[in-house]
Amino acid sequence: MIEKDILDLENSGNNKHSQNDDAYFRSIIENNSFYIIKTDLEGNYSYLNPFFCKMLSVTPEEYLGKNSLSLIMPEDHTICIETVALCFAEPDQSHWVILRKPVPNGVLFTQWEFKILKDESGNPVEFLCLGHDITPLILKQEELRNMVDVAAEQNKRLVNFTYIISHNIRSHVANILGILNISQELANHEMALGLIQESTTSLNEILSNLNEIISIQAHTSLPIVEINVFEQINRIVQSIQILLNKAGTEIEYRFEKDEVMQTNPAYFESIMLNLITNAVKYKSADRALQI
Repeated sequence: MIEKDILDLENSGNNKHSQNDDAYFRSIIENNSFYIIKTDLEGNYSYLNPFFCKMLSVTPEEYLGKNSLSLIMPEDHTICIETVALCFAEPDQSHWVILRKPVPNGVLFTQWEFKILKDESGNPVEFLCLGHDITPLILKQEELRNMVDVAAEQNKRLVNFTYIISHNIRSHVANILGILNISQELANHEMALGLIQESTTSLNEILSNLNEIISIQAHTSLPIVEINVFEQINRIVQSIQILLNKAGTEIEYRFEKDEVMQTNPAYFESIMLNLITNAVKYKSADRALQI
């Protein structure tokens, strides 16, 4: 409709009521909330409607005769030039493009229809460009993409955390089952109960770490705390002592007992459990295990 009004305005000089028609169509064009500009075939501004000037805080006097790329962000120059080339290649069709324009409070995202205007002989004379603001739509899309990215990261962490908890629980349960299987062979039943208590204490700590899932769901970063390295590793070793005894394992610590580090306890325990239980699982059959 707007395009027809502009074309009618171009041709209104042939009508006997040309002055009235000119005023009528120009009123429609200049009071519409669309961006309407025209350029010559070299891309220099020949018309900017008031709404376009208002939204970009420019005046026609500033930009008439200037190249239209001056009001387009440099990053979009290539796609704008390519769209113009399409117009020359297919002059009877409209071509659409999304461009960014700098405004005082940020960036304006606009969608444009480019079309070549022809004279009575069918020769291209000008470009007609009709645009509208799609900034709210673009911002909403970016917000949704960010939400999807955050959700994907959270899901990834949840999956990792699930594997960690599953592995850690299996290790401690296997140790408890091992203790129960040999409890009849242990002369000291109090020793067996003590081993079971150590394993169940570690198992309870792992279950307590499940609360971190809530934190992971609410944030994209894991909670980090200071731990005593020796105490944590020694607790882990004690919790799977039966498995280590079966493998004839000797463990040597090569760090000070007061050394600390900043880490996530559940992840640290998972790493240590994986290292130690894998060492047991894949140990040499020809010699005792040394860690």
